Amino acid sequence: MNNFNNFFHRMLFTGEESLQCILTTSNTGNIGRNSEPENDNRKKIRNMLGVEKIITLTQAHTKTVFDVKQLRENEIFTGDGLLTSGNDVLAVTVADCLPIFLYDSRKKVYAIVHSGWKGTGIAANAVRIMTDKYFSNPEDIEAVIGPSIGCCCYSVDAGRAEIFGSEWGAETVSYRDGKYYLDLKKANKMLLAREGLCRIQISDICTCCSGSFFSYRRDGAKDFSLMLALIGYFG
Repeated sequence: MNNFNNFFHRMLFTGEESLQCILTTSNTGNIGRNSEPENDNRKKIRNMLGVEKIITLTQAHTKTVFDVKQLRENEIFTGDGLLTSGNDVLAVTVADCLPIFLYDSRKKVYAIVHSGWKGTGIAANAVRIMTDKYFSNPEDIEAVIGPSIGCCCYSVDAGRAEIFGSEWGAETVSYRDGKYYLDLKKANKMLLAREGLCRIQISDICTCCSGSFFSYRRDGAKDFSLMLALIGYFG
């Protein structure tokens, strides 16, 4: 894949080379919403990865996770997480929110979720489906939290800070220079650990700080672009 590192940020599960987790960079361009017709940038991604089909959902900051076996052609499914026991390529869009990748190397089940502040908890829902439906042992599930907005940049009002802190713990909220900041990565690490996961990788890249990624917070509601986070066997 020519110029792979220019267009994709790659993450790997421990000891796993074939199952890939990637996030498109700003060099790839805006990939558009999943509910919109495939634009040229999405086509470029599929061609570079040699992928015929990418499975997505209509996202709405929910905590809903679908097994791909539940999906039917020509029907719209709204949710923010996908899970498969096959060889499907799964994807979610992000622009500061967390792309979280999950993999059980024993059961060969993997998932991807889009987790913003409203959707915090969706990763735990995916883990529960893996354990309840596919009998995964949480200790066999590894999580990778990709580049996303950090506590350095994610300032919120007092009301949101209170709601988030009361649900996920005071340590997920900080206060400095007259502003409240949320730590979404810490909150997700804690909730995944509570589900029994022992291996949790967390990217230290903040999409708002980095010029290599798009950011809703930095670029603004009118000008922001979307990135695509993908998990699957490709390349």
